[in-house]
Amino acid sequence: MRYLKRNLQHIKELKAIYETNKINIPLKKRDAVSVAITTLVYEQQSTMHQTKTNSIPDRIVSIHQRYVRPIVRGKEGKKVELGSKLQVPLHNGSTFLDKLSWNNFSEGTCLVASVEKYKGRFDIILPGYWHTKFIAQEKTGDD
Repeated sequence: MRYLKRNLQHIKELKAIYETNKINIPLKKRDAVSVAITTLVYEQQSTMHQTKTNSIPDRIVSIHQRYVRPIVRGKEGKKVELGSKLQVPLHNGSTFLDKLSWNNFSEGTCLVASVEKYKGRFDIILPGYWHTKFIAQEKTGDD
């Protein structure tokens, strides 16, 4: 952390010198984005270290894929997974993507919207046809 802090400070100072002298900063856009993301990661890690916690909102776990978030699953062998979370309803062997998020969410909060999307999809094909019940997974500790 100390070395990263030092290096980020050097970059900040060099950037200030370039801007003061009205010289174009010789960084490719991709590299400038990497510096900005690295700065955010440093700030997040520093905050977690100071507060003695292992989590922080919108925690960045990959500099190259900053949208990826850790999702606590509670599964055996894997407490935390990285990647997207999906809400995918099934109907007669067909699947539909109702929600995709890189942040964790409870499927229960999306159920009503998912049922409305279902009605919109199939009311055209089967007018007036409506299921009397919808089945969803029970809420567990990792939802």
